[in-house]
Amino acid sequence: MIHRKPFAALVASLSLIAGSAFAENGPLKVFILAGQSNMQGHAKESTLVHLTMDPATKPLLEKIQDGEGRARVHEDVQIAYLSGDGSGADYKPTERKGALTTGFGAANAGPKIGPELTFGITMHEKLKQPILIIKTAWGGKSLNTDFRPPSAGENPITDRRETSGAFYQKMVEYVNKVLADPGQYHPAYDPKKGYEIAGMVWFQGFNDSVDRAAYPNGDMSAYSELLAHLIRDVRKDLKVPDMPFVIGVIGMPGKVEDIRKYYEWKGIEKWFDELTHFRKVMASPASMPEFKDNVKAVYTENYMDPEMVRLQWDSSQFSKSLGKLSKEEKEQKMREKFSERELKIIRECISNKGFHYFGSGKFFVLAGEAFADAVVELQAK
Repeated sequence: MIHRKPFAALVASLSLIAGSAFAENGPLKVFILAGQSNMQGHAKESTLVHLTMDPATKPLLEKIQDGEGRARVHEDVQIAYLSGDGSGADYKPTERKGALTTGFGAANAGPKIGPELTFGITMHEKLKQPILIIKTAWGGKSLNTDFRPPSAGENPITDRRETSGAFYQKMVEYVNKVLADPGQYHPAYDPKKGYEIAGMVWFQGFNDSVDRAAYPNGDMSAYSELLAHLIRDVRKDLKVPDMPFVIGVIGMPGKVEDIRKYYEWKGIEKWFDELTHFRKVMASPASMPEFKDNVKAVYTENYMDPEMVRLQWDSSQFSKSLGKLSKEEKEQKMREKFSERELKIIRECISNKGFHYFGSGKFFVLAGEAFADAVVELQAK
């Protein structure tokens, strides 16, 4: 849906004549990215070195950094990013905006990246026109409560009712704030041509996956209906009834068939079953008849590097086994156990915990690219 400004009707009529030329110079394309901590992005910029260790991903680094290792700045792609700490009366919002580059991930221990970086780069390559990304993401937020959409009704958990939906409202309010004056957020915005909300990506799920109060006995089925409500409500509230919507299906800590080979602890098989169930639940709105051809699920487990996941587990277990050896002795043992390549991955390509996809720049780069490809696929339908 194109929101038109003065003279937009004339622009629309000219588009019938201009054809593909209008697509290049048409309304500003706007994309919404929303979710919790992994939409924020917890990959340290330094972990991008992992891209150089795989011939298939090395070309991606050239889009992100120049030959001297400096982050490229993509002036055609601007981003407005709302995050913040706390909730309720103690909530402290933070806004960052500017040309897309590294550093638009989570704020602590930065600079970090999230999916926004290669989402914007890839989308610009596909569309070849100015792009505005509006990103709203907060750590530790659930769909059941914090992002609870209005049409989902009252929260069945009594003591959560007062806060339910607070971050859904913050998301919608911020998008509307930015789009009330797009020229403040993108210098290429032309009021005569307006803007088009061209797609949304949702990347969330961890807090719901561990919420036994909201989803007793590990049955996550209710999440699917909540997500369907969110898709309907955000389209209604933003007045974009067929907005392409991409679901980033939770992928940590990798494919079950990969992690089953080496993750071992009591109850692990039950956890594997629950994880598989939740992934199916998250993806299921994409197969609902009402969302045919305008909602797509992206399985982010496909972008977890199996070698990295294995090494994270092996190195953490091996380190524990070394006990009270001296630092020098531990280093010697590590060099005996792991190759130089493996040590490089362990020490330079992992920067966070498993629930943050090990803070892997490679993961967030590949996931962001996949999200953009999915939006483009939906736009073509």
